[in-house]
Amino acid sequence: MRFRIAWLTAMAATIICGRAGAADLGTALDNYQKKDFAAALPELRELAELGEPRAQFVFGHMVAFGEGVPADLATGHGWMLAAAENGSKDGIGQADTLRANLAAIPAEQRPKADDVLKRYGAGGLAQQLLPTPKDLNPCPNLRGAGQAESVIPEAPVATRRAGQDGDVFLQFTIGVDGLAREIEALAEFPKGKGFADPAMEAVFRSRFRPAELNGRQIESLNRLRVHFRITGGVGLWNDSAVRHVMALAEDGDPGAEFAIGMAAAADAKAFRLTEERARSYVLKAAQAGNPRAQYFIAQFLVSSAPCMEPVKAQRWLDVAVRSAEPAAQVHRARQLLRGNPSADDQVEAKRLLVAAAHSDSVFAMRHAVGILATAPAENVRDLAIAASFRQKVKTKDYEEDPQTWETVAAVSAAGGEFAEAVRSQHKAIRLAETYRWNTGEMADRLAAYSANHAWIGDLLHVPPVPAPGPGPNTMRRCNPNGPTPPCMLEVPPRSVAAAVKPGP
Repeated sequence: MRFRIAWLTAMAATIICGRAGAADLGTALDNYQKKDFAAALPELRELAELGEPRAQFVFGHMVAFGEGVPADLATGHGWMLAAAENGSKDGIGQADTLRANLAAIPAEQRPKADDVLKRYGAGGLAQQLLPTPKDLNPCPNLRGAGQAESVIPEAPVATRRAGQDGDVFLQFTIGVDGLAREIEALAEFPKGKGFADPAMEAVFRSRFRPAELNGRQIESLNRLRVHFRITGGVGLWNDSAVRHVMALAEDGDPGAEFAIGMAAAADAKAFRLTEERARSYVLKAAQAGNPRAQYFIAQFLVSSAPCMEPVKAQRWLDVAVRSAEPAAQVHRARQLLRGNPSADDQVEAKRLLVAAAHSDSVFAMRHAVGILATAPAENVRDLAIAASFRQKVKTKDYEEDPQTWETVAAVSAAGGEFAEAVRSQHKAIRLAETYRWNTGEMADRLAAYSANHAWIGDLLHVPPVPAPGPGPNTMRRCNPNGPTPPCMLEVPPRSVAAAVKPGP
């Protein structure tokens, strides 16, 4: 049974190691124990500002007693008291002593402690950084996207033969035409068994009722869990390794917290957790420096609060970018390139895109390469870098996504290989037609490649299907007696969030 849960231990181990450039709680605490204060101080400060209680307490101790920084008793005590408010065991145990010590500090210095508590105590963090119920349900006139036609995916042949169950956790945009685009596989359980591609294809083939805000249809970011359950198959979560990682998460290990949080999003009952508890694990991992968790929190806030100013979401996105999270880097680069970007914005966007192209994230790499090949701004385009990734884009996952082949076509055309560009663009259009997309702009690109011209513009833009919307699904209807999928099932229009809960 070990192969069924190997993804979980591997995932936790990978996350614990962190990513180059990211502030990581374990590393920061190790550096502190070694008395390498110069290395520990900036990392602990960054994590303390995210509300990580252990980081707040140790950082406060360093500031109060001058470890690697000029001593400042008032500010240090403010941080340690903030740690107590946020759940630090050390802070809670010493709270009375800390308050007594603070009262003995000269009155003119105490406002510094009050300022730290106001900004980084529980109340301040809830106001400026952490998700709250208000952030998650702030739109009285919002109707979430709903399901109209749900395609049942076919499990990979090898997993059917092995009786292997699986779950895939997807994030995607639903356009005003009710069709899905830009699907990202956030997690696949068990990893590497081939569940992600059929799950994405099923969502591409499905149709949704668009979200509405104040009676107007809007584009929305959504998350969905796709379950693969084999008749007679063995569940995913019944192994001792799972219990081991659960124990690590309970002890506050950030890698284990993120692994369990994402896994519980797929099957919370198997972990005897609530959805709220699963989200709290992911949030703790984000505060402890996990880049993927930081990006996930940013996207979660965006999708949950389309009527709110995305202040908290933007802050988490910026943190994830500093932590070198590839999808966050692409997201930020696209923000910088909107409208009329300044020269500095273009330089920064290109830096982020090049970094994402070199990452191990297929989703981020594909987007970054496409932008580097077609960006209107000459300072951003880099055909040599884009061309060096063409084969990697072509041979990796996401082969059922039209934009994968659009990227291959654009990069090929930029390098003068127009026959390959035409072939890849034809494949992109065939897939897009299967999914009932508006292929008008894709046809324009095909015409350019056929005339031996490269194409410049927003490669990732997919225009909505004009009213009255996409035509009927041509897939066969599902037989209620259990046919071999894939097939299409009509479902009552209801909220995606209600039909498939969003997880952390």
